[in-house]
Amino acid sequence: MTKSKVHNSFQIVNISRSSDSLSIKEDKVPEEVKFSLLPYLILNIKESIATVILSSQFVNKKGIALSNELIVQVIFKFEKKLPITQGEKDTVKIQNYEELLSIIGITVGTFRGILYEWLKGSQLQHPLPYIDIEEFIKGLRISFSK
Repeated sequence: MTKSKVHNSFQIVNISRSSDSLSIKEDKVPEEVKFSLLPYLILNIKESIATVILSSQFVNKKGIALSNELIVQVIFKFEKKLPITQGEKDTVKIQNYEELLSIIGITVGTFRGILYEWLKGSQLQHPLPYIDIEEFIKGLRISFSK
């Protein structure tokens, strides 16, 4: 097996989460529970900063919230340019797919650790859902700050 050297041209400058502890809105959690996850990516081109925000909560099969929201934010500062740029007519252009995968992977891993601690001892503490990074990127909401 060949080892490859990985050099990321970014660093994590901040990790934060919503300060609320878990609150479950029903006395008994239904058997069928879904996990809602909304991923956001905010890009500051001028300062080469990418902010990944994950907003999540548990919902019942009708989509009604069972828990309050957990929001996790990870801010990355890039040495040179961002992995995504703004294209024409509100399109995005991926410049470096590996770096994009890397920051998303780091954020998802951080989120899963925080979620695990957030759920500890609750009725919702089940095995954490698998998150497919490539599918995750397809649902990513991207905005550019000026």
